[in-house]
Amino acid sequence: MRAWAGALAGVAVIALSATLATDARAMCGCMVGRRPPPALPTEQGALLNKATVVVMLRDGTHTVMAFQNDYFGPAEDFALVIPVPVVLSEGDVTTLDRGLFDRLQAVAAPHMVELYEQPPCPIAIPQPARIMARAGGGLGALADSAPQGGGAGPPPVVVEAQFQEGEYDITILGASDSAALERWLRDNGYHMPSGAERYLRPYVQAGTKFFVARVDVARLREVAARRRAQLQRAQGWMGEGGLAELVEGPPVDRASDPELGRFLSPLRIHFESPEFSLPVRLGLLNSVGEQDLVVHVLSPEGRFEVANYGNRFVPTNVRVHGRAARSFGRFYDAYFGALSGRAPRRVWTEYAGPLTPARATPACIGCGRPGLAQADLAALGEDVVHQGASRLSQYTLTRLHYRYGPRGLPNDLVFRPGRPMAGAIETATLPRLGRAARPATRNEFRVRFIAQHRWTGPIDCASPRRGVYGGRPHVGGYSAIDQSPWPAERPIPLGAWVRDPVPELGVRRAR
Repeated sequence: MRAWAGALAGVAVIALSATLATDARAMCGCMVGRRPPPALPTEQGALLNKATVVVMLRDGTHTVMAFQNDYFGPAEDFALVIPVPVVLSEGDVTTLDRGLFDRLQAVAAPHMVELYEQPPCPIAIPQPARIMARAGGGLGALADSAPQGGGAGPPPVVVEAQFQEGEYDITILGASDSAALERWLRDNGYHMPSGAERYLRPYVQAGTKFFVARVDVARLREVAARRRAQLQRAQGWMGEGGLAELVEGPPVDRASDPELGRFLSPLRIHFESPEFSLPVRLGLLNSVGEQDLVVHVLSPEGRFEVANYGNRFVPTNVRVHGRAARSFGRFYDAYFGALSGRAPRRVWTEYAGPLTPARATPACIGCGRPGLAQADLAALGEDVVHQGASRLSQYTLTRLHYRYGPRGLPNDLVFRPGRPMAGAIETATLPRLGRAARPATRNEFRVRFIAQHRWTGPIDCASPRRGVYGGRPHVGGYSAIDQSPWPAERPIPLGAWVRDPVPELGVRRAR
């Protein structure tokens, strides 16, 4: 069992379960005595069960950083501490709508395409079929922040600024001694774990300032009331449209007020810095096991990778057992864990592609993806770094994923531009699909899994046609085992479910 703590110091910085819902309809009409064309496939996105999720928009030397905070515990005990290169003013900090993170992850998260072998014999289609995309998702990671006790006679800590934003009370601190900073935080009601001073020390020595946020419970209740109303409207809209149920994440049974813990607004800060990096080492204060860090980089400069750790691309276009689709979140957690275990201290790319809105009709079977609107890009920081006409089509989104233990994060992540790469952009029904990222003229890489459900119903015609895949028809026979979720108490049988050779997992033969 992993002990989960957010990579950003302080309290939990986590990913809300994203709901990817798409209403894709098969071709209409009553076709009697003919084989129907393949329907569109069912696709779903999976988020890790627990992960710290950060969004960084970078343009030149300007960085806008956003992070979402779901907190397990009394709201009055919430605290967040983040090193920042400069003193932030009230105009540099803002809160965001939680649905923005949902939409971003819908674009970039690994996803599953379910293909069903089409009826081998001619059948009648009495009415149009509707394919519903189900959303997979999960809750993200957890962390506790704050100080502990420290050395004797340090100089005082300087309060550089104080202001409010949304439900947060924000303080910007400067300090010339890490022990003094630790003691100030403790004296002001922040409860930091043992060993905090040595993690604070390199930031203090570098002249870093510290962004400290805590929650005003009364204002948070107002935010929660608005969010509940938004969810009710969204549920009603999705129900009227026949779409998948909106998933807000599993119940939070560890919080004194679980409702409040789920409604903390994402925070956005921005600053100028010649170095493009993410301060994550303070998160090790809370680490007693493995943690997941997912970083989304938005930039008109193209794809980004890390400069001070190894880089890998997650194998894509991997065919899997049908049951992996029923338990996609758990399957991908095990899949990524196996990759990370065989290649420690490697940061994995899960997505690199444009932000252009999704096409109304996918370019190929299994290529469907949600898009991001110009208003979303503006909220994530474009409104800070650029004034003028929309630049949505110029941006590239990179999703980086790193799983590490207590000793796996000796340095903050530093980013650099990477060359364009592509993968999983061809139709998912091809007999042979490349599983490795390849150099390209533009970034079009995504992580896609393909579950193929073989026809198991009757075949009562003279010339059946086999091996044609598409969406699930409104009639048909398929394995009941493939359609059932994997029992929660049983570990994922990764080796049995992966059907393609994936050397990065140690799987070298097709199943």
